[in-house]
Amino acid sequence: MPPIATEVNADLLWKHMEALCQWERYTGTPGEDAAVAYIEREMSALGIPVTVHEFDAYISIPGPASLEILGEDGQRIPAITAVFGASTGEAGVTGDAVHVGEAEGPGEGSIAGRIVVAERMMSPSRFFSFERAGAIAQVYVNLGVAHEGPISTIWGSPT
Repeated sequence: MPPIATEVNADLLWKHMEALCQWERYTGTPGEDAAVAYIEREMSALGIPVTVHEFDAYISIPGPASLEILGEDGQRIPAITAVFGASTGEAGVTGDAVHVGEAEGPGEGSIAGRIVVAERMMSPSRFFSFERAGAIAQVYVNLGVAHEGPISTIWGSPT
């Protein structure tokens, strides 16, 4: 075991993780400011010099979302949006669904004009593959904790 590994304090790591997880840390929000202040305070207390840099950035903060299944036994299902995803507007999107499972792309079946229901996490390559094949909307079903992620292959501001 490297000598520095003996200095790792699991309880202290957990304390920091709990502190940082108490805020939604979207860029430009009070939660981000609180997390930055916490890190700055903790590092300074250890004698580590800290400089916080601020800059303009092209960001996307996910808005509210839901999925409504129409029909006699219709229901509204809580959902989250994809970062940098387009809004459906007030009217939403209505259409027939096609289940593609864990497929990475449309495969043999036609998805044009339909709503793709896919399993596993959304990725930019999957998203764009279904979009190019004519899907009018995409729903990704994941078990466990929902994670917001980007549909963009760009990380950061365009130049």
